[in-house]
Amino acid sequence: MNKVLTYLAPRSPSDVRVADRAVLLSRILRGIGAIALVGSAATFLVQRWGVASDIQRYLGLLGLTVALPFLAFICGIGLKEGRGARVFMGSLLSIIPVHFGVLGGLLYSQFQWFSTVQTTPAYALWEATGPFSAAAIALGAVVVLIPLTIISFVVMARPQFKILSLVYLGANGLLLVPTRHATVIAGLATALIAVLLLAELRVFRHKPNLSTTEGIWVRVLFLAPLTILLVRQIHLYPLTPLFGLVLWSCLAIGLFVAGSAFENTPRKILRRISLLPFAIAWCSLALLLGLEKSLHEGAFVLVAGIPIALFTGGLSLLEQRDRSFYRTLAGAVAGLTAAIGLLVFPCATTSLSCITVGVIYVAAGFLHHRWWLLGIGLVGVLGASIFHIQASVEAFQWSGWGGLAALGISVIVAASVLERFYARVASQQK
Repeated sequence: MNKVLTYLAPRSPSDVRVADRAVLLSRILRGIGAIALVGSAATFLVQRWGVASDIQRYLGLLGLTVALPFLAFICGIGLKEGRGARVFMGSLLSIIPVHFGVLGGLLYSQFQWFSTVQTTPAYALWEATGPFSAAAIALGAVVVLIPLTIISFVVMARPQFKILSLVYLGANGLLLVPTRHATVIAGLATALIAVLLLAELRVFRHKPNLSTTEGIWVRVLFLAPLTILLVRQIHLYPLTPLFGLVLWSCLAIGLFVAGSAFENTPRKILRRISLLPFAIAWCSLALLLGLEKSLHEGAFVLVAGIPIALFTGGLSLLEQRDRSFYRTLAGAVAGLTAAIGLLVFPCATTSLSCITVGVIYVAAGFLHHRWWLLGIGLVGVLGASIFHIQASVEAFQWSGWGGLAALGISVIVAASVLERFYARVASQQK
């Protein structure tokens, strides 16, 4: 009882300062220890040891990882200090991508899908003795890592441990796919970005416990497998134009999501800047395909402009505070792209795109009572339709009349949907 009263008794300012310094020092030391742990594990990705085989090296990493929960138990139960225990479990989560990166290297040494002719540097080479040993070590390690990951998320963020474990293990699982073909990696990275973005916007950002220091650490960890996937491909293997497109798109999405951490002007600036790398990505891809003569001249213009307009329009649905800016910019980019395409490279493809954009202008002008916009849309539709019909008559092509017919069907269906759900659409536009 006396000990309790002594602890609860008022302390002098000097005692308080000493206690605060001790807490701060303990936090600094825990941070240094966590960095050392993760850094030691990260060296497994690139370091080669002459005294052990690759399998033995990986078993050493696995042994270190398995020991961390026991050390956390000692801190939490033995020392009654929960912060140290959570640091150990957070470090374990940070090491998980290293495991899957190494296992991916072992699998790739024996199973190569869509293989590319490329020699992997010795410092990044992991080799299994045969297909069976590669599959066996990967399967055994995954069986161990799954429960460790789940337990770690239970400690770090118990209310969301199920969704966190599922997304994190799935993201790291992509590192096991035994391929280094840049186009395939680009597809995997795109899928992973979509999942991470959806999880961040729909789940993580709305949970108070994931807004603490530890929660932010957990959320940032989800970028680790994506980073390894992209850096490994950039540094070690051949690239393709599609991979460059994905890389620039990652930067655009990253800037847009980063804007969520700020308010008012910084948020607006970051999210507007996110349009720049996306525009660079599609313009570079269109230019490259145009130089390689892989695209018709008219299609070259559309590839550069239409995706930018769609991306900008999509941002208007996510950013409520700056919606008018994104809508105006999306409409301007789409209109200029369609007009330039039809005037500079007149063909069935550009005229069809001009008709499509004109119909969108007409609908937007009517819904928002912008009669000048409706007028521009009508002029565009009529002018492009006359050219398109004339071009289709002079040179019969399946794409000419087929595209126009498909557009007509789409417009009729869209009109029916609009009439059916007009009240809901009108309320969302306010």
